[in-house]
Amino acid sequence: MAFHAFGLASLDPDKNARYSLIYAFRGGASNALDVLDLAGGANGVWTGAVAYGGLTSSGGTFTTGSSLVYDPVSAAGKYAYICLNGTNTFLRFNAASRVLQRWAQLRFAQSTATAGQKMAFAPFVDGSTKAGFVYTIRSSGNEFFNCLIHR
Repeated sequence: MAFHAFGLASLDPDKNARYSLIYAFRGGASNALDVLDLAGGANGVWTGAVAYGGLTSSGGTFTTGSSLVYDPVSAAGKYAYICLNGTNTFLRFNAASRVLQRWAQLRFAQSTATAGQKMAFAPFVDGSTKAGFVYTIRSSGNEFFNCLIHR
């Protein structure tokens, strides 16, 4: 699962969070996070197993069924949303502070986890009002769910 944090509105002084970074969770029963800095020279610079806070080990590992979607419009473009292993648990990763936290529970059993992307993002923009919607489809079903990102 990877995403490009192109929507980050503010940069930290140490440049640990900026819009030239691509974050990649390895998966394969791992919770390691790798970062590619596109601005780090002609070919970019990879940094493996970057430290992050929150649910690093207690949140489990990413396996079959995990999906990720990035939200560039809500909350200053800080968050990527993750369906953990095709379950009904959803997490969010703060790219600005590199913290993984619990976000929401889907009140519907997912059933058998299947490989593949099962999430999407859609922005709503009305003048200066911006909001995002996370969409997900059940792992081994055809039910479709969405959630307004309001904070």
